[in-house]
Amino acid sequence: MIKKRKDNSGFTLIEVIIAIIIAAIMGSMLISFTGTALQKSAFPAITMARFYERNQVADNIIADYMADYMHMSSGALSGMKADIDGNKYDNSRATVSTQYIAYDSGFNEIADGGSEGILKVTVTPTSGEDGLTTSFLLIE
Repeated sequence: MIKKRKDNSGFTLIEVIIAIIIAAIMGSMLISFTGTALQKSAFPAITMARFYERNQVADNIIADYMADYMHMSSGALSGMKADIDGNKYDNSRATVSTQYIAYDSGFNEIADGGSEGILKVTVTPTSGEDGLTTSFLLIE
């Protein structure tokens, strides 16, 4: 006796096409739901890396100033101002500026502090860069 072969196993072409269409619709919904989060997930890490770079500039200035201050009896502050104003510490992501300041009797900052005493150093993100400005004081 000959057995008949059953061809009922597997999927029909229509079932496969419908499954692909459903998978595509669900995939597009998933991408639209999580797409923004995935695309912008690197922003906090990039912002932190840029902050670290500007913080490193400030650390380098302070370390150089401390080394000069330990080796010189005077003039370390004016030498540091000359180095900073000569763009020694500027880079593609940060600009460094200086200003001598003083304080009045109410401890309010006076912008023109002369040419000695307290040097305010400001590390600013270059134009087009995100981030905050960092300021610190060097004294003699």
